[in-house]
Amino acid sequence: MLIPRHTDRDHRFLNGGGIILAVCCTLAGWAALSFTLWVIFYLIQMEARYLWLA
Repeated sequence: MLIPRHTDRDHRFLNGGGIILAVCCTLAGWAALSFTLWVIFYLIQMEARYLWLA
């Protein structure tokens, strides 16, 4: 397995990419959490409506 040689440009790209990746992961995590909470709330609301009608 070859070990790639790191240049200054690679390190700059990796650092910038790491920041972008961290921001994207944070946003994706918040989006997933919000979506999950919305789905749970929606299901509870549907269940409550069904029980209320029954």
